[in-house]
Amino acid sequence: MARSRIDCHQANQEYHFKKRARQRFRLIVSEADYAEITLHIKEDKPGVIFLGYGYRHRTKWRVRWRKRYIVVVFDHHTDRIVTAMKYRRRRWP
Repeated sequence: MARSRIDCHQANQEYHFKKRARQRFRLIVSEADYAEITLHIKEDKPGVIFLGYGYRHRTKWRVRWRKRYIVVVFDHHTDRIVTAMKYRRRRWP
């Protein structure tokens, strides 16, 4: 029972990120794209900058992806990207 709740939670986080990327940036995110962005964050690859800590073991990262800067919130409990926001220089360094 608990495993199915975790899987459902992870699927909801992934869906929410894809929905926000579509709404805010007009980008269609595939499964491969999602895995690539997640891998870039986990391995701290070039084009990824740490911005700060968020709520409940979440961190904020600026990711350069498809010639755009996107701020993503990464949840370390589920190893999933939660949401996407626009990068505003006055808000983050």
